[in-house]
Amino acid sequence: MDPNWLPSTTAQATAALVAIVGGLLASRLVSLSSERTTLQRQLRMLITQRCRLNEQLEVVHRERVQVSQDWFREAHLERIVRERGTWTADELVSDFLPRGASVDEMTEYASTLMGLVDDAFLEINRVYNDV
Repeated sequence: MDPNWLPSTTAQATAALVAIVGGLLASRLVSLSSERTTLQRQLRMLITQRCRLNEQLEVVHRERVQVSQDWFREAHLERIVRERGTWTADELVSDFLPRGASVDEMTEYASTLMGLVDDAFLEINRVYNDV
């Protein structure tokens, strides 16, 4: 009997086990790489979708603000002109706040609207006082 058979057999069995484990690790690495590529593709797609949805949200928000301002103007413009200087922006907003509008948005708009009415009265007075 050859005295080197035990180390030789052990080395061959170890090499076979290393090859099997290496093959499993390589397979897992390929699988993880493929999964990573898929996740990166999905992430790019989701980022693109988020950007598109944010753009749509901005459009809808601008339209909603415009509608709220239109409703607010329809509800208050005559009163602002008729009773000029007797209402504050906060009072106008507390009297009527369009659905979906924020108090801050409408207070700012009420101040702008009151300023435009004041400017219009100043211009009318200037034109007719100069005549």
